[in-house]
Amino acid sequence: MDFHIFTTFTIVITGFVLSISSQRDSLQIRKALRIRNALRIRKAYLYFLWVLLVFESGSRGLSVGDDTLGYFDSFQKINKVSWAEILQGFKFGQGYEYRDPGYNLFQKIFQILSSDYRIYLYFIAILFFTSLIYFLYTNTYKLYELILAATLYCALFYPFFSITGIRQTITTSVALYCTKFIREKKIFKFAIPIILVSSIHTSVLVFLPFYYLSNIKNIKHNLALALLLFPVIMLFRNDMAVIFATGTVYENYLSDMPGKGTLTFTSLILVIIAGSYLYIDQMHRVYRNYNIYYNAMIMALIFVPLTWENSNAMRVVQYFSIYMMVFIPKIIEVATSYSVKLKRVAYLFCILVLIYLIFNTSRPYIFFWNETSNLDFKQPLIERYQE
Repeated sequence: MDFHIFTTFTIVITGFVLSISSQRDSLQIRKALRIRNALRIRKAYLYFLWVLLVFESGSRGLSVGDDTLGYFDSFQKINKVSWAEILQGFKFGQGYEYRDPGYNLFQKIFQILSSDYRIYLYFIAILFFTSLIYFLYTNTYKLYELILAATLYCALFYPFFSITGIRQTITTSVALYCTKFIREKKIFKFAIPIILVSSIHTSVLVFLPFYYLSNIKNIKHNLALALLLFPVIMLFRNDMAVIFATGTVYENYLSDMPGKGTLTFTSLILVIIAGSYLYIDQMHRVYRNYNIYYNAMIMALIFVPLTWENSNAMRVVQYFSIYMMVFIPKIIEVATSYSVKLKRVAYLFCILVLIYLIFNTSRPYIFFWNETSNLDFKQPLIERYQE
């Protein structure tokens, strides 16, 4: 069995076991203790997720994911570059060659501690999943929400954040953590980290206006407008992609990675938007920060047509679409609030659909200790360093 499928089943089964255990215990204790016990179980599950996902991401072989090997080459090269050359790379606005100079500086600083790429991969995993787990902890309330959120991650976001991207994994971890400053209305604490890490991956700047956009209250109007604009954006997606990238370091990306269409992902966002429209009033009554989740999905809906023109646009979409991890469970909560049995059926149905999706889209996973013993893979690496 592929390890990622094993990871997913472990996450789901562990969650259900904890859920059954907590339900049995809740019948024997008072309400105050029941709440405390539920919180303790939620925290235990989050710690479990953190350990498992960090291990999976950090233990991947160099052939796992599209960019792991490429980032390995970058890490090796930076070790031989002087600090002066690193700092000279900060020439913003001077073309594609000087894009994202902060990442080279980030690697160079890390190499003060260790020049081992494996330790670096574990460090990136710890950085991202610490932020993600904190995001889940502060934006979910029940164990079933966490189980579904974790399964959503395994199905939709694992291929990028766990085994492919590193630069945007870093910037996304910062963006997720900065969500707390939106709720606390601390603009400088929100903006300064975003601006700083934009030197690692410029795409994170698209998240900067979200501080204001997330607080827009007229959700019904915004959702209706976004749904009306969606077919227009789809029709003129090429022109929008050109406008979006012209004059930036990503102008070079317009010609590569032509969009292949993201039918499943686009359909999912449309279903979420359409379904959540029916429960705006209930969301408003139950969840104080409901507008953040709605506006994040509206942003995802606006940008997702660009992925049909150029696959790199998914880098922008993911800053907002990742909110579906906490938004979908909330839709289920309000939509099935009148029936506990129906709520469990809804959660189970969504989880089974996601597991089916994982089975049909799973990428081969190899641990690094298995990969290095494979001479067919190891030999090309040896030859490359002899050149």
